[in-house]
Amino acid sequence: LAQHRMKTERVIGMPAKMKIEATNICNTKCQLCPTGQGLHGRPAKVLDFAMYSQLVERHAWHLLSLDLSMWGDPLIVPDIYRMIRFAHERRIWTYLSSNLHAFRPDQTRKGESRTQAETLVESGLDMLTCSLHGATQATYEAYQPGKRLDDALAKIQRIVETRDRLKSLTPQLQLNFAVTRKNEHEIEAFNRLAARLG
Repeated sequence: LAQHRMKTERVIGMPAKMKIEATNICNTKCQLCPTGQGLHGRPAKVLDFAMYSQLVERHAWHLLSLDLSMWGDPLIVPDIYRMIRFAHERRIWTYLSSNLHAFRPDQTRKGESRTQAETLVESGLDMLTCSLHGATQATYEAYQPGKRLDDALAKIQRIVETRDRLKSLTPQLQLNFAVTRKNEHEIEAFNRLAARLG
């Protein structure tokens, strides 16, 4: 901030925010997303935990926040909860954006005894954005073809219930609603839906 105000040409400070794409693989075809439209541009991959941990370890001393999402859905990544925990233990604020299709709140992952909802809450994730883009099945499906709004809402409710049961303040939940001609009439309904979900 000081260097910005002084307009110095040589930057000696380090970034406080970092974005590490956990994967560029997605399980839906969102209509406004390059991945959903099939515009990959590079091979589909999942970030290796060893490479991830090296990156975070190298930069942890100056990082305040870390975003683990971009063009894929991070909840597809087998090590995603471990990745969140790794950053959380280094006092880095963590963020994910997900469509929740890979999330199975009441199931356990291989080698774990806790449900995915419990593991998500206990990972230390600070904020989770849930991509919905509709307040009804018709508008939701127009953006995410072949997917069910009621399924996504049930998963959000399970996260809220689990967070409250475990007496945790996190993750904070955001609902994503990209306004288009197909859903703009639902803005108020979407706000009411968010309030109802808590």
